[in-house]
Amino acid sequence: MPSVVCLALTLFVYITLPYLRNVHGYYVMCYVACELMSFVCSTIKLIKLDDINSPLCIPFGYFLLFSCLTSFCWLNVICFDIYWTIRYNNSINRNTSISVRTIMYHIYCWGFSIIWVCTGYLFQHSKHETLLKLSPDFGHRSCWFKEHNGYGVLIFYLVPSCIMMTVNFILFLLTAIHFSRIKSELNEFQQTDDSKTEMFFVYKDRFVMTIKLFLVMGIPYLFKILQMIFRIHWIISDLLRPINRVHGVTIFIILVAKRKIILDLQNKFQRFNRSE
Repeated sequence: MPSVVCLALTLFVYITLPYLRNVHGYYVMCYVACELMSFVCSTIKLIKLDDINSPLCIPFGYFLLFSCLTSFCWLNVICFDIYWTIRYNNSINRNTSISVRTIMYHIYCWGFSIIWVCTGYLFQHSKHETLLKLSPDFGHRSCWFKEHNGYGVLIFYLVPSCIMMTVNFILFLLTAIHFSRIKSELNEFQQTDDSKTEMFFVYKDRFVMTIKLFLVMGIPYLFKILQMIFRIHWIISDLLRPINRVHGVTIFIILVAKRKIILDLQNKFQRFNRSE
């Protein structure tokens, strides 16, 4: 529940403050919205909707899978977009490039997640025994994956998320290398272009923020992989559950708990109260 509240507050802040609604902020809002969707589903599942006899059990499981995959996809988009923006910042058709990229990002995030979820659904309702073994198998023992180390969770959750996290890590390395080159150029030539220096620090702040989001997603995922490989069941109860409870709180701290944002919110609400 704290994660749901904090994610909703994060989304509210980004909607409220105009300067956060830039292109990068738009991608962050998509990511936070998908995270909020997945945590709302997880909370409902824990409270009352893990009844395998319910007609909503199987659709609910696939909707939860969809929301989890879209969260990973949008974090992947944020990582890629920072790299692309830093690497090709001087593009002549920059506005066109942003529009095209945004459309491609939507196709990637929603399209991939829909295709993957539909594939799992077709596998589960297939008459072929092999496909049934590889399916997510929602609605038999649980409305979610019945085993943490089964074929279904491996194919439809762990493998795609592992690929995206690996790509994110590679993008971080490439972005860090490019940042290092830009910084050395600014120092070497004693660059006096204030706008270029300012943009460098803006992109640097976004890069650091994205690394933090990556760690928030990556650390629980790493524990999940260790649990699956070594079958250490205490990892789930002693590590993963406490981390997941504060997942949304951590995202709120990373994105919103900043002096400038807090002061801007205070000023905005003070002006709103005066107008009334």
